[in-house]
Amino acid sequence: MYIGGHFSSSDNELFMSNGENSFDRNFPLSLAETRRFEFQTGTDSLASIVGSVSQKKSRIFFPRYFCEDSIARLIHKLPAAVQIYRYENNLDVSKTIQHNDILITCYLNCYDPIVSDSVKKLHEQLQFIWIEDFVQSPLEIVRLQGDFAFNSLRKFLGIDVSVCYTGRQLSSDGDGNSAYYEKVQSARLMKANFQLSASESMEDQYLKLFETAEENLFSQAIHSAHVEHLNQIHRVNFEAAASTRRANHDTLKSLFSNISQVSCLPGEYMYLMCKVENRDALRSHCFRHGIFPAIHWPGSISAKENLSFHIDQRYCKADMNRTYNIVKEFYGC
Repeated sequence: MYIGGHFSSSDNELFMSNGENSFDRNFPLSLAETRRFEFQTGTDSLASIVGSVSQKKSRIFFPRYFCEDSIARLIHKLPAAVQIYRYENNLDVSKTIQHNDILITCYLNCYDPIVSDSVKKLHEQLQFIWIEDFVQSPLEIVRLQGDFAFNSLRKFLGIDVSVCYTGRQLSSDGDGNSAYYEKVQSARLMKANFQLSASESMEDQYLKLFETAEENLFSQAIHSAHVEHLNQIHRVNFEAAASTRRANHDTLKSLFSNISQVSCLPGEYMYLMCKVENRDALRSHCFRHGIFPAIHWPGSISAKENLSFHIDQRYCKADMNRTYNIVKEFYGC
């Protein structure tokens, strides 16, 4: 069994339930003076938000480590040209940002209230437009302090729904029947079939479908979440999925404490992100054994050290032990 990679269409079956209303408990219809919207991807949410507030040549400030592909997809969806700026920290942005500029903040692998509180003070002083990105801490979106907030549940569940909160009326160009949706649905179904058959040809096919789906994210249209994905998301037991993730995170973190070449970074339930020695060789070693750790935010942590291990609800304690043993083997512990 592989550890990591894309979700299949069957990966959440153990966490599906009926009538428990877990989605609405975790993502209420309204928060303070904002209401909930559902888009297909985080970029769709962000594009709709920016489109509702931006003016010609609006200035948008992103953290230095923000994903380049996400920015490129955002620009592709906006009707008017915008100016993109990068910032290092709050002190850096406070010297350049002006009233009605747009500031994006995001949380790396877990929510950080210190970051949120410090930006809140700056926001009250300078009156810029504040958009909070909760893609890597999706369950904490209810703690929003900015003007807008959005997340994505794709990496949490493999279901293409982005929850967005705003006091404005947001719009979309489509109902979710996108080229991306068609390809990713086919890819997830084929991966589920591969998990039953282990056919090498089928593996090649689903990997190519996922690749094509990612290419189709570069679309000008802003899509609402597909009704099928909304139906699925309302059946998910978020509490159970998050509990399994946290248990896996804590198990693997404890095991990795025995390996001096691995240092765990802050996290809770998305990934176990680590600084590791000889990162590329370790990753290749893991790949050879069917474990596929990811590389996230190379601008925020040294690209030679950053590695993220999957600890999501598809896996159990035995999978965490397997990951640990493969990493331990690499370092000769």
